[in-house]
Amino acid sequence: MIQFVGIELIVTVLASVTGLMLGSKSIGSLFKRESYNTENAADLLKLSRPDEWNEIRILNPEWTPKLDGMDLRNLSLQNLNLRDSSLRACDFSDSNLDGANFERSALSNAKFDNCSLVDADFSEADLSGTSFINAVTNKADFTGAKGSSFPDSKVVKDSSIEKDYKELRNDLVHGNLKLDALTHVELEGLVANLFSDLGYSVEGNSSQRDEGFDLILKKSDPIFGDDVTIVEIKRYSHDRKISVSSIRALIGAMLEKQAQHAVLITNSAFTQGVSKIASEHKAIRLIDGEELVRMLIAAGNS
Repeated sequence: MIQFVGIELIVTVLASVTGLMLGSKSIGSLFKRESYNTENAADLLKLSRPDEWNEIRILNPEWTPKLDGMDLRNLSLQNLNLRDSSLRACDFSDSNLDGANFERSALSNAKFDNCSLVDADFSEADLSGTSFINAVTNKADFTGAKGSSFPDSKVVKDSSIEKDYKELRNDLVHGNLKLDALTHVELEGLVANLFSDLGYSVEGNSSQRDEGFDLILKKSDPIFGDDVTIVEIKRYSHDRKISVSSIRALIGAMLEKQAQHAVLITNSAFTQGVSKIASEHKAIRLIDGEELVRMLIAAGNS
């Protein structure tokens, strides 16, 4: 009886091992990272991964996405680059699209109901029949937008008051304001003024396409000439960390711009993967929300 049980156990183990071998392909596929390109990049939007989408756009500057009729409701897509895209009848309702770029896009009959569209860019977009019911559009740019539905009563007009950046800095330093409360435009202006106070010549990125950075810093040296640093600023919700796709895109932008250094700044924090990559590239500097506040305090006391 004992011998019989032993044989049965061996047969069972062999069968299990054989099954694992035969099923290794399907098991391995569970751990395989999905690769994205222009053909399947739309899946990144459904997963609320705008940074990876933006990276694909940087790598494919001539690509004009066609996403007509997509359901993109209730997603987190801050700073999404949808410039020059076909987005007819897309439904973005209840999504966070702060800082998103829809410049020159076809948005006829699209829905942005209950969306957050702070700092979004709709310049020269086709907004025929587009709905903005209860949307928050503070500081959104509708310059040259076309369509009978814009402007109308469905668009919440910008009622915000521009603050002087030194006032913003004082509010942050004294705890009267949190970084998370700033819009992307305010955060970018605050960072630009900080580096100006630190002795840099600061320029905005005037390119017509997303090159992966927001600011250019320069410091002149009588021997070596201008030292060029590019700065990318990411405004995220406080519970969302910057992923490795952002630093990879910044490294690519630094090489393309032939800059000597690059700085990645956020009001949030960085994943361990981002910190590891930065530690391997001495020309890359990371500044998270806590360090940015410390820098603002130090600059205010100097």
